[in-house]
Amino acid sequence: MRSPYLVLLTWLAWLTFSLFLTACGGGGSSSVGGIPSNSTPTGANIALPGNVSLNSSTDNNVIPLTIDGGPTATKTNYVNGVFATITICMPSTTTCQRIDHVLVDTGSVGLRLLAQSGQGELSLPLPSIMDRSYSLYECALFADGYAWGSVNSADIQLGGETAKNVPVQIIGAATNLTPSSCPQSAPVNVPENNLASLGANGILGVGVFSQDCGLSCTPAPYYDCNTGGCQTTAVVPSITNQLQNPVTQLTQDNNGILIQLPSPGPTGAAVITGQMLLGINTQSDNTLPSSATQLALVSVFSSSPIPAGQLNQAQVNNQTYSTSYFDSGTSIWEVGNQLPACPNGSAGSGFACPNPSPQNLQATLYDANNQTAMIGFSLESATTLFSDYPANSAFDNLAATAPDNQTFVMGLPFFYGKGVATLFQSKSLPGTGASGPLVAYYSLP
Repeated sequence: MRSPYLVLLTWLAWLTFSLFLTACGGGGSSSVGGIPSNSTPTGANIALPGNVSLNSSTDNNVIPLTIDGGPTATKTNYVNGVFATITICMPSTTTCQRIDHVLVDTGSVGLRLLAQSGQGELSLPLPSIMDRSYSLYECALFADGYAWGSVNSADIQLGGETAKNVPVQIIGAATNLTPSSCPQSAPVNVPENNLASLGANGILGVGVFSQDCGLSCTPAPYYDCNTGGCQTTAVVPSITNQLQNPVTQLTQDNNGILIQLPSPGPTGAAVITGQMLLGINTQSDNTLPSSATQLALVSVFSSSPIPAGQLNQAQVNNQTYSTSYFDSGTSIWEVGNQLPACPNGSAGSGFACPNPSPQNLQATLYDANNQTAMIGFSLESATTLFSDYPANSAFDNLAATAPDNQTFVMGLPFFYGKGVATLFQSKSLPGTGASGPLVAYYSLP
């Protein structure tokens, strides 16, 4: 996830994994989360336990999830990318299109879809959103590049529920209009406007806020464009034209999301299937158990490329991290620069190779109210994981080093074997006195 106006899918952006595909934009796009694989995954396929409520014809709030290496057209194996299939419709019509392999990202806000011109699947001529007499565009900044595209209106079907007339970004649309200030403002001047660089057909940002930058659009990621060019616009006067969190636009089950994923085990898995439930404590299938740990998040927009909705701090191995957050769009555990990097040229190049391996760690999490929780996790050498199981897509013990020693990211590996709920800012948790932003988690059977 990113700062208010950035989409961060993966903090690995700054890494250059030579064999790597750029996984989905910004922390998650380009150069993130993927390793080349010309073979079909041969490891285990793992689904949720049979005693966990699964999708049925009556569960309109259930979205199936898959970790399977990403779109086959990328010719890569996107590691720890969790994907959903959604349906996009022309506003207020039944003219619709299903889009598969949309990355689910709790670290960003808004739906971003890859245009067919960028080798994505979206081909519907969605109507443009106008700002005065101009077409609205956005420059989405990632940790490893940027994505340019128009802002258009669509109805979004999530499971059996629909969000109507929601602004979405169409990545790769009219890239000839990309202003020079867009790449200049990116941490890395790398365009991520096609399938090879994005690694997904879109990004479903279901982070803790309703809009991607709210009233804090500084610097502004939005542009007013016509055939003569583009100029920046704060979009603050027309906040409803910003990208919106699609779940908050539903008429029910709109207070948050609950992701449930089984564990891949210590050697990883080829395919993982789970589910995302819309709403928290709004239906019988999304009610949190009494055993769930609840952590209040700091709800402040930031101008730096880190997600809003952070913890106060975290401590791992007696080292304190001032920046810590949960992010399904990040492919790894990021433990500052505590861990040694894998040797250049090895199968795990760009990731971490703990020594000894596996290495067991304990983290103490401090929430916005200074309440604490303990989590334990094990890390394996990426070289071992990729050398022995090169076709697997899911690992709960994969880590990477960082350029600083202040950041602890609980990426998708944290989500395995758990139910992890994100309660949106200012939304209430029925049956309790809690309000968002908040993260709750519990172990699956």
